[in-house]
Amino acid sequence: NLRIKTLPKEVLVLRAELYHLASNLDQIAHRRNRGDELSPLERINLNRLAEEIRSLAGQIKSYVQ
Repeated sequence: NLRIKTLPKEVLVLRAELYHLASNLDQIAHRRNRGDELSPLERINLNRLAEEIRSLAGQIKSYVQ
C-alpha cells in the first residue's frame, strides 16, 4: 500500500521562496566578502543564516518525498 504525501500549494511556494532567499543571501555574502565590508563575525552569521535557510528548505523537500 503506497501512501503519497501531498502538501498545500502554500508550503511548496514557501519552499521555493526559501531556496530563492538562500541563493540571494549567498550572492550578497560573496559580494560582501570580496569587498570586505562586513566584519568576520557578520560574514559568519550571514553564511550561517543562508545554510539554515537551505536546511529548512531541504527538510520541507524531504517531507514531500
